Amino acid sequence: MFVHLHCHSYYSFLRGARAPEALLEQAARLGLKQLALTDREGLYGAVAFARRAEAMGIRPIVGAELPLDGIGGVVALPCSAAGYAALCRTLTRFHLDPAFDPAAALEALAEDNWLLFAEPRGLAEALRRCRTPHLVAELVDHGRPADRARNRALLELARRHGLPAAATNAVVFAAPGDWDTHRLLTAIRLRSTLGKLGPDDTAAPDAWLKPPAQMAALFRECPEALAATERIAESCEFRFPSGATIHPPFPLPAGESAFSLLWKRAFAGAARRYRPLTPAVIARLERELEVIRQMGYAEYFLIVRDLVEFAETSGIPTVGRGSAAGSLTAYALGVTHVDPLALNLSFERFLNLHRTDPPDIDLDFCWRRRHEVIRYLYQKYGADNAAMLATFVTLAGRGALRESARAIGLPEREISRFTRPIPHHRAEHIDTVLREIPECRTIPFHLEPYATVIRLAKTIAGHPRHLGLHPCGIVLSRVPLHEVVPLQMTAAGLAATQFDMRAAEDVGLLKIDILGQRSLSVIADALDAVARRTGRRLDFSQAPPADPATWRIVQAGRTMGCFQIESPGMRSLLRKLVPKDMETIIAASSVIRPGPSDAGMLREFIARYHGRKPAAYIHPALEPILSTTLGVMVYQEDILRVAEAVAGITPGEADKLRRAMSSKRSAEAMQALRDAFVEKAVARGTAPETAAEIWRQMETFSGYAFCKAHSASYAAISWQAAYLKAHHPAEFFAAVLANGGGFYGAAAYVLEARRWGIPVRLPHINRSGRDYVAEGRAVRVGLAQVRDLTAATVDRILAARRDGPFVSFVDFLARVPAERPELENLIRCGALDCFEFYRPELLWRLAVLHEPVKRRRESLGGRLLGFDDVTALVFPDAITPRIPDFTPLEKLRQEAEVLGLYVSDHPLELHRAELAGLARDRAADLSAKAGRRVRLAGWLITQRRVFAKNKQYMKFLTLDDESGLFEAVLFPECYREWGHYTADYGAFIVEGQAVDEFGSVTVEARRVMPLGECIRSAGTGAGWPDAAADGVPIESPRR
Repeated sequence: MFVHLHCHSYYSFLRGARAPEALLEQAARLGLKQLALTDREGLYGAVAFARRAEAMGIRPIVGAELPLDGIGGVVALPCSAAGYAALCRTLTRFHLDPAFDPAAALEALAEDNWLLFAEPRGLAEALRRCRTPHLVAELVDHGRPADRARNRALLELARRHGLPAAATNAVVFAAPGDWDTHRLLTAIRLRSTLGKLGPDDTAAPDAWLKPPAQMAALFRECPEALAATERIAESCEFRFPSGATIHPPFPLPAGESAFSLLWKRAFAGAARRYRPLTPAVIARLERELEVIRQMGYAEYFLIVRDLVEFAETSGIPTVGRGSAAGSLTAYALGVTHVDPLALNLSFERFLNLHRTDPPDIDLDFCWRRRHEVIRYLYQKYGADNAAMLATFVTLAGRGALRESARAIGLPEREISRFTRPIPHHRAEHIDTVLREIPECRTIPFHLEPYATVIRLAKTIAGHPRHLGLHPCGIVLSRVPLHEVVPLQMTAAGLAATQFDMRAAEDVGLLKIDILGQRSLSVIADALDAVARRTGRRLDFSQAPPADPATWRIVQAGRTMGCFQIESPGMRSLLRKLVPKDMETIIAASSVIRPGPSDAGMLREFIARYHGRKPAAYIHPALEPILSTTLGVMVYQEDILRVAEAVAGITPGEADKLRRAMSSKRSAEAMQALRDAFVEKAVARGTAPETAAEIWRQMETFSGYAFCKAHSASYAAISWQAAYLKAHHPAEFFAAVLANGGGFYGAAAYVLEARRWGIPVRLPHINRSGRDYVAEGRAVRVGLAQVRDLTAATVDRILAARRDGPFVSFVDFLARVPAERPELENLIRCGALDCFEFYRPELLWRLAVLHEPVKRRRESLGGRLLGFDDVTALVFPDAITPRIPDFTPLEKLRQEAEVLGLYVSDHPLELHRAELAGLARDRAADLSAKAGRRVRLAGWLITQRRVFAKNKQYMKFLTLDDESGLFEAVLFPECYREWGHYTADYGAFIVEGQAVDEFGSVTVEARRVMPLGECIRSAGTGAGWPDAAADGVPIESPRR
């Protein structure tokens, strides 16, 4: 039977129209028993394609198409593992070697790969270069005039040299209807429009996965070309191995195995961690080590420990997290830093004998020094045996819309106006987004050309656009990686695998997650700054101290800037709980997530925590498991232990159940899992309705709950950050700002610092460093924050200062070469306020001096000028005009424009006059207004859209009014009416009811308006009166 040997999926980026799975589904419908995937320039989807094909009973053939200069396209199909390795090497050289030689590539591939040539010149060049029977004339007939002539030339060449000819359809899409999608992708790739595409720009409409009968009719005059496809397919014997591991070897001392060395180091570490070394510790460690031995992961643990040891000796902050924190072995080795016995953490959640994929030890490092850790791995294991892990950058919601709009020729301004209000969503959901999200209300999506744009965008939703870089993954191999997977350069300038995480692990590569974490850098920078100021270095290596000041800010939810506990929802939860121990903080980070919260567990947990409801256990076996969380399932580990206790399944089987519940399964598959669980529980004496309720609780939150070990690892970092904020706020805020902030933008942290009594000072040409720094009890803005000021100019400023401070504006101009816009921004943001002139006067002097100084510097060959060089060029100071200074409000506006921050005052100060009659309440007073109607003005600093329980959209706003932060909740009805105003940030008026829930006061909004819109509405007499009695309804202004 005819076999399709040349097929492109959407991993032929912006060419192939459908996913590999769609090609396989079409193949199954056609009754095909074999199918090849030959994407352009890579094997990106090969592993997933092969596994899916095998599951469908279709024999997979993997290969790739290479466009070779001077030769044309060639399809390579490996016959064996050696041929596959040769293809990986060739693709790697194609992408990474600037001196790539196409002719040499043919020779490298020819021995163990079938090479299909669809151009006579390519086949002729191959015949000249290679003596191999694996050259094939590829015959393609898409009905174009040139096809038959080309096929005749290929057949003549093949018959003359005794080579096979094989028919293909050079497939680019699964079905005829996909041609329009291919054309759209082509227009995007060529940065053209659909109307400008020529016939040679795209594949022919016939380039689809045709049935064998149609291919037979097409090549009825050349039946041998059809028969050859089956012979070639049968000889392609390469298959991806299953269950293999090709981890790199760890250097071992003489006489040691990997396991014996791990055993010794684990017990030595345990002896340091636990004094005395108790029988419980020994038993747990022996049990874990036996599982590690049986599964063959001793080398993996040694590799990870070696990496952590390098970071420690190099002074690079690091922490192990994720489910690995449940491993006593990892704790003993110093990879993780939370005691799994003290917190009753589960090892089986991390590793068990039923697990089929490798364990995953996630490591966080200081984000600024992560590159040192990566470099160490490359040096230790060899550049050929290490590479970054790839991911695929896809066309998601707004991206697909923008590209589709360009493809039909819409101008950029109109595209931006159309797409800007649309939130980040998957493109296939765009109809729902446009219909239900109020911010999109102004988009005429039902009219042309927008309706066409939306229709087109949905056809390319989720298509990969190009290879990207995984945020933290790096892979290591025992053999050179280019024998296993092709490598190529990414836009980030790093070589990466062509396989994503799942494919890399599938073929046996060792993946290590090395994440750059800003909070570790915040803590390290703050500790360094404290040590410089006090001469004493704080030690956070011990368990968190029972520090009253830290507990006060945590219990009050004053945790902005503190890792994992700074979001509006988390701060509110802390205020509601008023936690008294680390166990509660750990629980809070999991119970707040959508699964437990949507199931009502969050509110239930708070009520039980405060004793307003008793702890309740629907089954006696749950009490010892859930006692620390008062009968509420909070963690992923709870599923394991509850399933084990209630249904009697083993820990390993319970982890398989947790994974199944966390993944997307059909309704039928989930029902089968439920029935099996209930049956086993009932067999052990549980009432059927109780078993069903236990299953419901597990299923509801399983996909969202945190692993307790992960929560515990991060809770330690949260506490350290809170301690620094409580005791060393200037150093803390400087470190947060210097490391790019966290949940909020820099402007929000500047406002928070002001609330803490920590002034934030403008940049200063003689005092600012590159980044934010603590300056006594204040924070100084760094020069790098100044818009358009290049890193090179910052370097020149700092270098010149080593010779002494700048004493005047003229002195500064003489010693620091800079472009005029850079100097203007330094003046406008106040960085040169230390000199003798107002900002407008400095701008005037800059206009007079800059060009003469620049010409003088150029005439001296770029030599730095002296003070006399500059003063000789300018007018005497006496004739400098006296220009009034900018007003404070004008300065504030210019600071915001240049720095992206409001530094010298709160942004609401810009609107103080307008606010006088519009806002009557303050955030600081909300606790006293609970249950009453309030109206506040605030500067919007963050917002979050979520689904309410009724699956309607609602929104949370966080605003700052100088006296404090307040949260406004827009429930679905309010959000539908007023949400369209919240597309932008700035000053808002919020009116609603102050609601106190467990001590946390929020505003349930009735209406929300930007200040400017509110003023316009009030000017028409439509509403927002100066004062309204509490509890008196206020009519909504007309919109």
